[in-house]
Amino acid sequence: YQWANDLIKKAYATSVVQQSLVEFEEMAMHTAANGLNVRSKSEALIVDRLVIEGIDFEYEKGLVLKEYDGRDRRVLPDFTFKDSMGRELYWEHFGLLKDTVYSQKAYEKLILYAKNGILPGTNLFITADSIDGGIDVGAIYNTVRLLKGML
Repeated sequence: YQWANDLIKKAYATSVVQQSLVEFEEMAMHTAANGLNVRSKSEALIVDRLVIEGIDFEYEKGLVLKEYDGRDRRVLPDFTFKDSMGRELYWEHFGLLKDTVYSQKAYEKLILYAKNGILPGTNLFITADSIDGGIDVGAIYNTVRLLKGML
């Protein structure tokens, strides 16, 4: 879990709480070139690249995972894919890491994924905007290439 801890520590080091985050979580406010409404500009860029590469995906497809206490918890992975064997792969893109509430939720989601066998390098891709909100387009394109090779 060191990768998750490192991600969150970096986010907390420069955190600023943004009250608008709660409102933002309820709506998709950006439109990708294919007409899909998504929650962030970064996700719109990812969708556009997936479409260009001909990769089928589902956006925010519900997924039920088990908590430590056995209770079910529903999460919405940003992107879900099926490989040639029918196994699901997931991609999470974290955008508001300077927000402490968002960062904590991201951390908890990554831990929940790991508890349920959804792991980076196996069936989970993770990308993130920089703390100042920038995006590395090359990293997105490289992730799409890696993903395409696994499908």
